[in-house]
Amino acid sequence: MRRTHAIDMQNHPTSRRALFALLLLPGTTRERFVFAPEAGTAVQRTWVTEHDLQLDRMVMKTGDVEQVMRPEMRLQSRQTLAVVDSFLAVADGSPPTFRRSFVTVGRTASIVMQGVEQAPASAVSSPLEGTSVVFTWVPGEGQYGRYFDAQEIDEHHLANLRADLGARAFLPAGEVEPGASWTIGPAALRDVFAHGGTIEFKAPDDSHELLTRSLRSGVGGGLDRAFGGTATGTTKVTFERVIEEEGRRIALLALDISVTFTRDQVERVREQMLRSERERRIHYEEAILVFGFEGRGELRWDLTANRAQDLRLTGRETVTYDIAERNIEDVEGENLRRQVMTMSGPLDVSFTCVPTDPRESPGPK
Repeated sequence: MRRTHAIDMQNHPTSRRALFALLLLPGTTRERFVFAPEAGTAVQRTWVTEHDLQLDRMVMKTGDVEQVMRPEMRLQSRQTLAVVDSFLAVADGSPPTFRRSFVTVGRTASIVMQGVEQAPASAVSSPLEGTSVVFTWVPGEGQYGRYFDAQEIDEHHLANLRADLGARAFLPAGEVEPGASWTIGPAALRDVFAHGGTIEFKAPDDSHELLTRSLRSGVGGGLDRAFGGTATGTTKVTFERVIEEEGRRIALLALDISVTFTRDQVERVREQMLRSERERRIHYEEAILVFGFEGRGELRWDLTANRAQDLRLTGRETVTYDIAERNIEDVEGENLRRQVMTMSGPLDVSFTCVPTDPRESPGPK
């Protein structure tokens, strides 16, 4: 008859070592990612987006005549958005009221064709620069209301501003441990690629029609123009590990993005026609933008301060713009002119967030 022996699990040396090793296994600590600022504090958030697009293909079609062209064309742009968010009140860990002071809202862009600069590198700013906007949560609407704080410009600039500038789109819904992965839908990336919402810039010289039309349409800038239509693809987020940095716990999230957005822009294009286009009596029949991005990145989330610390995305964008126009007298569209242009190249998006002093109302202009 086989004898069995009870083992004292508490005092057995092998069992104690195994239990101790189990407690030290990586990934056993679950983390909760929340955005929870303190009332009376402020952060400065800076987003920079850089495009470097080369023309891949251009097709021109008038009536039944089609012409394929591949001229050398390069469009480069850099857009900077720097704001100070001052949290006036906090409830349940989120800010129902905060003031956003627009410190820098600028863009530089240039376009070169066949080695000749068509539009020299020029810098433009937004009327929002130097203003401040108060965001107030409206529970019944499930979104923030917005109004200018003393220093006002035309209210249409408020219409499509968005509140989230903190890269929260990538966060998990609940607690996760290192090694965990999750996916987010493409629509959630709006606050990453079109940070701040729709921001208008002061119109440059009308003589640079190609550059102006491209940027206003979302080619090389203004990526908010790509959202609001259809979207496909996914983003995979992986919680890699937690590191210590100057006494703070920083979570590292790896990002793998493959998305495509398609948007009908014809109404917007008609509303924003340039003076030169109106003088030529152009009527736009169609305007379709397709924006695709494949790339990787890393979000560093401060678990101690409960906010994003920084973000970097690098990858390749492909933009196709399909636009059809006719003369306003050509009601039947017998001489419809169509241009389909595809450009691609590197796209870099970076973001930083640092604590700063709260901003007061700028006062009347």
